Amino acid sequence: MNIVTERTKEEEFVIKKQKTKQREIFWDIVKGIGILSIVIGHVSPYIILNRFVYTFHLVIFYFVSSYFYFKGTEDNDLGNRFLKKLKKTWKKYVIYSIFIIIFHNFFLSLNFYSNMYYYNIGDCVVRIIFAMMFENFERFAGAMWFVPTLLFSCGISGVIVSYSKKITELLKENYIFKNFLIIVFSIFLGIIGVFLYNNKTGLRMNIQASFLVIPICILAYFYRYFESRMIKNLNKKVIIYISFIICIISVIFIYVTVLKNGLSIELSRFEIINGYAFYIVSVVGICFCLSLAKIVERIPQINKIFAILGENSFDIMALHFFCIKVVDIIYCKTNNITDSKIISRFVCSYPQKLFIVYVLAGTVVPIIISYGFKHLNKYISKKAIEI
Repeated sequence: MNIVTERTKEEEFVIKKQKTKQREIFWDIVKGIGILSIVIGHVSPYIILNRFVYTFHLVIFYFVSSYFYFKGTEDNDLGNRFLKKLKKTWKKYVIYSIFIIIFHNFFLSLNFYSNMYYYNIGDCVVRIIFAMMFENFERFAGAMWFVPTLLFSCGISGVIVSYSKKITELLKENYIFKNFLIIVFSIFLGIIGVFLYNNKTGLRMNIQASFLVIPICILAYFYRYFESRMIKNLNKKVIIYISFIICIISVIFIYVTVLKNGLSIELSRFEIINGYAFYIVSVVGICFCLSLAKIVERIPQINKIFAILGENSFDIMALHFFCIKVVDIIYCKTNNITDSKIISRFVCSYPQKLFIVYVLAGTVVPIIISYGFKHLNKYISKKAIEI
């Protein structure tokens, strides 16, 4: 009986491990869709495609980040979780910021930039200090603007959940009351966010975006329950059929409500349609990403590609501007193009001709660089231990 029990426990552990791995792969695919959409949105010559990916390419990261922030915590220890998240993100942000700042003069000499001046040591030090406070003003770091807003939104969401729980316990109410408080607080902060955006009020580190997306973060908090009680109990074939339907409906909805009317969502430019419609479109965009990820997950090899993109989403986000401009430099050198105005066009110089090349360079090269850094770090750590 003991042998059977031990085997059963081992089998259960293996099954749980496999399920966890599958779930992680799924969420990596979701992030892969998101980061690919970001790169496409920055280099695509097709306006309708740009506007389409902009409806979800950032909100999906707020959603996924919050999902993992709240996952498995049972509303406890959110403070420590936030500190770990802050430490990990800050380290990556600063490393990539230092790289971009240090090589500013080199990039300028290659005509990557226009209307900029060469940095001296003092300029570099000042900009690195600002980067350590999540403020990087370098053009190549432009895509990282939403990183502090991502952290801040998770932090505020954690405070909302924690204090709603404390108030509920103090009043001796049940979980329904707690959830009611969470929803009320998130709506209130969302209203503040809409107000700031409608009045084009920018705050330090673009924190106005954090207030705007709080309801999205709280949606991720509640999605955990929906996922565990509904989705995981469905048959795989049923999930795929539902995913196809949701995918198609989402695309049609976004086209009819946003694209057909020439509207757009771009948080960095204070464009959120008419305010509250932002949330409807964002939720539909998130549904599109999740359903598409479910479909991609079932396609061999393709799922691995998207999972790798998702695993390295931060690296791609931080480096894709740089990699895209390298393509421009190579193209201009090989075609004897010397006009600095053409070379320095931002984000890219030839979207019509080199769209696919930009997308490949903006995703594949950062992954190669990331893997190179990881192996180098392992090698250095190994040598340090041997010494």
